Amino acid sequence: KESSEKSAGGLASLTLIGGKQDLERLEPGDLAPGWEAEGAVVCIGGRTPLDYAAAALLSELLEKLGLKPRVLSSEAISAGHIASLDVTDARLICLSYMSIGPSPAHVRYLIKRLRGIIPTDCTNLVGYWAADGNGAVKALKQTAGADAYATSLKQAAEIIINAARTPVKRIPEVART
Repeated sequence: KESSEKSAGGLASLTLIGGKQDLERLEPGDLAPGWEAEGAVVCIGGRTPLDYAAAALLSELLEKLGLKPRVLSSEAISAGHIASLDVTDARLICLSYMSIGPSPAHVRYLIKRLRGIIPTDCTNLVGYWAADGNGAVKALKQTAGADAYATSLKQAAEIIINAARTPVKRIPEVART
């Protein structure tokens, strides 16, 4: 019993202060079309090994919650590699940052580049995990152009779970003549 109590804790049962409910594991029937695929969620470390570590933690949490995420290093989104980034099955891409570094311009430029290669129904999420996250996210919201922002792994997981449960609205195809 003790080991099952320990396994029930950890990342998959993050609880908010104040007694709010834990994050619940998704079952295959809970997922909107496309979200059951491996790589429907792609977690990418923004620039540094710490960014990658945070992306890996989020990926692990999402896996425990019933998704099949991919985790990639910042090299995958570097200028030399972003054109070959395979995100055809992605429904959501989360860029993970422990610090924004030189400027929010990096994030804005990266979001712009990603929009050129990702599926039209794919969501961009920026996770900024630093202690000053709320202030930096306010600045990012004004300039970066992402679809969503999170300052904690729990908040990011909630955003992703809500998106995975919601049917995606597809952009109608242009009529061909």
